[in-house]
Amino acid sequence: SREERATTTMSAQFIQRIVNYVANEVLIKGLANSKTFQRFALRTDHHVQQYKKKGQEHVNEALDDLHKNATETMYRSQGEARASGYAAGGSSGGAGSRAAVPPTPPLRGFGGFISAVGKEIRKDLGLGR
Repeated sequence: SREERATTTMSAQFIQRIVNYVANEVLIKGLANSKTFQRFALRTDHHVQQYKKKGQEHVNEALDDLHKNATETMYRSQGEARASGYAAGGSSGGAGSRAAVPPTPPLRGFGGFISAVGKEIRKDLGLGR
């Protein structure tokens, strides 16, 4: 009946808690007092820290290289665009002697999002620049 199932469930939960408590006490205290386990834990922690450091350095180097290459490519493409524009007679007045300047950052927030979407739609439709 319903009461028997409730009693069985409660006694099963109680026995499970006792077994978990005893197992945790034996395992935790046994491992905490084991010199072999302590050495293993220290060596493992040392290796994990080394790998994390190497991984972070590798990621930082990769990001630096990516930034450097992207910046160089951007300046190179800007220079080529200016040179092709000047060669076609698109501009005069010594503007080609100016150093390339980084582009202005896009607008932030919702307004920036709407502006970017509008620019993409205009590019897709062949409108504007």
